[in-house]
This record gives sequence, structure tokens and C-alpha cells, in this order.
Amino acid sequence: MTVNARQLIDALQHRYANIQGESSISADELVSFIRSIPETEIPADGNLISLIQKANPDWQLGAAEQTVLASSRDCLTLIFNLINLAPEIQQRILTTTPIVAAELLHNPALPLQDDAINIFTVLDQLLDATIGWSGDQGRAGEKVLAQVTAAATALRAEPADYEALNAALTNYLDKERSRVQKLEERLAASESGKLRSQKSRGMAAALINSAAEGQKLTASIIGFLIGPWFESLQLLAINCGVEGEEWSRATKLTETIIWTYQPINADSSEQANAEKQRLYRILEHLTDEIRDMLLALEHSADNLEAALADLEEDHRVDGFRSGPGLRGIRTYRYTQSPRAAVARQSAASCCAKLTAWSLASGSSIQKVKSQLALSWP
Repeated sequence: MTVNARQLIDALQHRYANIQGESSISADELVSFIRSIPETEIPADGNLISLIQKANPDWQLGAAEQTVLASSRDCLTLIFNLINLAPEIQQRILTTTPIVAAELLHNPALPLQDDAINIFTVLDQLLDATIGWSGDQGRAGEKVLAQVTAAATALRAEPADYEALNAALTNYLDKERSRVQKLEERLAASESGKLRSQKSRGMAAALINSAAEGQKLTASIIGFLIGPWFESLQLLAINCGVEGEEWSRATKLTETIIWTYQPINADSSEQANAEKQRLYRILEHLTDEIRDMLLALEHSADNLEAALADLEEDHRVDGFRSGPGLRGIRTYRYTQSPRAAVARQSAASCCAKLTAWSLASGSSIQKVKSQLALSWP
């Protein structure tokens, strides 16, 4: 149903039934005066009727004019109460009150016309842009405030180009929405990355602990496992997950590294020699396999080569795996006892602190070394 200006005025007069009388001035004269009201004189409550009567005591406003002015005031008041705009924004929107009143006096049915861009189209854009605005939003907030100030000033210009204003605001708001969306995506990616990182740390630690628990290991290989190898397993879990072939390969490689340190238990010399030959074949390619996996991950740990050199040196010791010749060999045990004291430290720092802790507490060094298991940085 189409509603014309007369029908709208008649409906509003029922809302403001206490207003009566005929106008003693022309509509053009009233509109001209309203448009000329300085910003500094606009009432904070938007009550233009009182201002007009005070400035022009001999004027008599008609029922229709008073109805439009009262309804525009109540409309803005309701909007401010519902949206709860920041004072800086509300003050700037309030400066458009005389222009809104003048437009409604010219065409009371203007808000119902959806097919044309008018002052209400622009105000809708401004209100959408400023919901939630506050003065502590930095440069982005300053830009929004500048846009509102410029738009409010332009609306008071005569004649105002509503189409150009609406287009400019639409362009600005589209860019702002795009910027905010990118920030939200970055934040989501950052938080998601933190969660993936935490999960990968747990999976990497669980793999190493499971494979190394109770096994004979040297200080150098423990340092390798909780240092470069732990970092590599985290990266693998993040990039490839823990369900695929890559993680299975890393699991097997971890178990193999640890297996090469275990003593040979054989019932005969033939079995011992066969076990040694198998070990030598594996050792011949072990460090290359480790490098290949890290290369596939595009991961280069600063201390990797030094750790691999220590690993190779361990396996060159005479009597290795057949007797007590291997230097510093210990049994890897996982326990959480000193974890709180070394949480979030680097691997090197953990090692130094745990060694000192063992000396002070009288615990054996093998237990201390093994307790690095989940005291990861």
C-alpha cells in the first residue's frame, strides 16, 4: 500500500493530538529558518519547536508543522537510545537534526520512499558505520570519526549531494569491512596456529617418550631427541598431521634411532654377528634418512649437524652395544617430578637446570636426563 504525505501527517497527528492550530508562516520560510540554525544552537534534545518559538515569538506553527518537528525529534531520540552511540558520534549526528526536519517538512513521506537515495539513506550508512565505535580504537577509530564529521558537514551544505555522499560512504565502508575481515582472518589463523602448535608439541613429546621409555641412551642422543628431532616432529605434525605416511615414517625412524643404542642380546656369537651386521647396514644410511626427512619439511635446525655428528661418534665407540664401552649411557625414564621448575625453558636450559637439580637433590643422572621427556620448551 502506498502512503502519501497527507496520510502520514494525519496518522502522526493522532500521536501528537495535543498540538492544534494553523501556521502563520509559509513552509518555505520555516524550512529556510530551520536550515540556517547554527550547529552551536541545536538543542541537545533535538527540540526545534522550542528554539523556533524562542527565536520567533510572533510565529504560529500549524499542527502539521509541529507534528513533523515533534516526530523527527522523537525519532532521533529513539535511535540514540536504541543504538547507544558514543557521545562524539551522537553529537555529530545531532547536527543534522535541522536538515532532517527541513526534509520532512518538504516531504513527510520521504522515509517511506525506498526507490531514491535521500538523507535517510546517508544517515543509515553513518549509523551502521558507528555502532560500537569508541574513542580508544586508534587510527581506525579516528578515520571513522573523520568520515562522520565530513558527512555531517556535507549534509548541512545546500544543496547536499546525497548520491555522492552515499557512494563515498559505501566505498569507505566496503574497504573497512574488507580490512576488518582480513584482521579477523589473521587473528583466527593465529589462534588456530597456536592450537595446532600445542597439539603438535604434545604428539611429538608422546612419540619420543613412548619410543624411549626404559631404553639405554646417551646424553648426546637425549639432547638430539629433545632438541632438533623434537622440533622436526612438531613441524611434521603441523604440516602433515599424524595420520599419514609421513608421521608413520617419522615414528619408525624415531624407534630405529633409539634401537641402535640398545645392547645386543644374543644366545650365540653367530646371532650377535648377524645383529651387528644389521646394525651396521642401518647406521650406514641412518643420518641420511634423518636429513632427507628434514629436507622434505624444509626445516634446518641450527644444531642439527652437530647433533648428527655426536650420533655418529657414539656409534664409532669400540664395544658399542656389546659391552660397557659406550660413554655416558643411561636408562631413559619419563617422570614429571621437576617439570614445574623448568617449564617453558629451552632444551639446553632444561638440561643444565635438571643436571643442577639432580646434584642438589641426590637423584641419579639417568633419572634427571629422562625427566626432560615432557619438560619441553
